[in-house]
Amino acid sequence: MVDVAIIGAGASGLMCACMLKKDNTNIDVLLIEKNDRVGKKLSLTGNGKCNLGNINNDISNYNSDSNLIDFKEILESSEYLRYLKEFGIYIKKENNLLYPNSNQAIGVVKALERYFINKKGNIKYNYDVINIEKINDYYVINNDIKCKYLVVATGGLSYPKTGSTGSGYKLLKDYHDITKLYPSLVPLISDYKYLKDISGVRFDSRVYLKIDNNIIKEETGQVQFTDYGLSGICIFNLSRNIKKYLEDNKKVSISINLIDNLDDVKEYISKFNNYKIEDALSNIVNNKLANVICKELNIIGRKVSDVNMDIIVNKLQNFELNIIDTKGYEVSQVTKGGIKLNQCDKYLQSKKCKHLYIIGEVLDVDAKCGGYNLSWAFTSAVLASLSIIKSYI
Repeated sequence: MVDVAIIGAGASGLMCACMLKKDNTNIDVLLIEKNDRVGKKLSLTGNGKCNLGNINNDISNYNSDSNLIDFKEILESSEYLRYLKEFGIYIKKENNLLYPNSNQAIGVVKALERYFINKKGNIKYNYDVINIEKINDYYVINNDIKCKYLVVATGGLSYPKTGSTGSGYKLLKDYHDITKLYPSLVPLISDYKYLKDISGVRFDSRVYLKIDNNIIKEETGQVQFTDYGLSGICIFNLSRNIKKYLEDNKKVSISINLIDNLDDVKEYISKFNNYKIEDALSNIVNNKLANVICKELNIIGRKVSDVNMDIIVNKLQNFELNIIDTKGYEVSQVTKGGIKLNQCDKYLQSKKCKHLYIIGEVLDVDAKCGGYNLSWAFTSAVLASLSIIKSYI
């Protein structure tokens, strides 16, 4: 029998393992991983750079169907960063974002793995947990491994190729309620007919999410057109509830404000009265986008002097694409929903099963882009580990 078994060696599982061994090498900790290596998803985060967190860690950046007030203080304090440094991760700041100084997510994975092993921690690779059972005052995993404390850190459904297949939901469903699950921080699919003409075009803009033609949310940031629809950070931040809206048969669209100072634009374009409208417009926006706008308005090839500038200004202010789907869990960065947070105490111990802790993405907590989801993964691991240590000692 081991003291603590942790199912899942991703960000939260690795952090929890390191925390448990930091000052308590006598605690027998077993880290269980279904892959042949740890941190497979973590090694991909931040385009391989690993966005560890954000200077502005306000609780408003996080989402849950449950109340997050019990976690406000520790999340906003970013206490986990101090522990990451102890585990061998030197952190730098880029604007408000925090990264490892090496700019390598794999370096973060290796640092955590190295620290845990150096502290005499044990890792069991290629081990798929099928079931857990509570017998008296201990837990049994696959009728094989016994432990006094059990930590479930299996992740959600996003990036299933990394091993995040929702196994934690299956393991815990007999004991806990699970909210509806959706892909979040995910690209969007549109049926806009000129997508192939503007695929690859990217720019910074203000973007609006419209439901049944009403604006309900807005974001400012990078937008990228693709051959299937839209991508980019601000698109990801608007994606959280889109799948649900579509399931509810709502009309979903994204409206993009392509340029500010529209009065100046109108006056500027009018100075090129002898130009074709698409050529004059390409002085202001990407030429591919200029051509598509003129195609959509059926004014391609016409001179500026022959075009009503109001329709151009309106299109620049409201370039709208109908949304028909998301790209799904295969490319989503995080899962919306999970085990209900209010079924755990403030240290993430299950209220229904003593000495069972649930951490990371498997819980009903998700956040916007900018390092916040990793902040939650690491912070939840810190909370659980400190509670286990206190209880164990």
